[in-house]
Amino acid sequence: MNTEQLERLYKDVEQGKVPFLAQEDEFKWSGCIMCGRCCFDIDILLNPYDILRLRRHLGCTTSDLIDRGLVEIFPGGNSGLPLAMIAFRKVDEETSLCPFLAPVVDGHKLWELTKGKAKPSPEDLEAARIPKRLACGIYPARPAVCRSSPLGRLTIKSKEGEDARNLFYQPPTRFCPACQGEGRMKVAKWIEENAVQPYWDASERFQSLFSTLFENGLVLKEDGDRAVAILWNLAAGILYDFDGLDLVTKEFPQNRIREDGEEDLRLLTQLFQMVEAVAASVSGIREMARCDVG
Repeated sequence: MNTEQLERLYKDVEQGKVPFLAQEDEFKWSGCIMCGRCCFDIDILLNPYDILRLRRHLGCTTSDLIDRGLVEIFPGGNSGLPLAMIAFRKVDEETSLCPFLAPVVDGHKLWELTKGKAKPSPEDLEAARIPKRLACGIYPARPAVCRSSPLGRLTIKSKEGEDARNLFYQPPTRFCPACQGEGRMKVAKWIEENAVQPYWDASERFQSLFSTLFENGLVLKEDGDRAVAILWNLAAGILYDFDGLDLVTKEFPQNRIREDGEEDLRLLTQLFQMVEAVAASVSGIREMARCDVG
């Protein structure tokens, strides 16, 4: 969902045009056919948990993801907070596509080509390709935004000031085949089958951290002071390029690739605590900078 679509969504919510879904509700879904249409011209924001899962799945470091142009870090246009997103690649002036799109391979043909081999060669993979078919190349580690689709989550503050998480139906594209048929899927079943909940839980922790950053003034502005800019870059590095930190790599080395939910949570907790400490130092660093100038 790009910025224009997001603004339109909020407007529709204000006008009561977006029906929210409960766990027992159903939505239109006939099954994904891997057409790849939802992998063009959208913004996929990432949180540290998404990046952790990508790093594990691909067997690369967070620095690799950034240096290879797969993930980019930037200040939010309205908030000034450190954000990360998948760096879509320009096809032309109007079209961009996800860098994780990969050719679809005919499994039976590949098996025939690789009998007796330890692993398929690049030539085997090329020979087994299905022409003009692309699909998600990171599907087991797809980010929360992709994993949730066609469900979206919207946080709305109640009159009491509490955050309420609301689910709604948002087809990834107008022409998504899975959303065109007569099939139905229950919300609770979708959440379970796509292992969405851990991603949502991590997103909520991340949103809470963002509130802390905002309250402490750790936002990047064009006319902002240099001390805040330095701390902002430090926080962004901790959140999205944590393999660049000796403290993290010693305790959570990248080469220890395994499915370990408890370890993921421990790493996230440590990263968030480090960023909270950075945010808490903003006012003190600002005061020191003013004294030096004076």
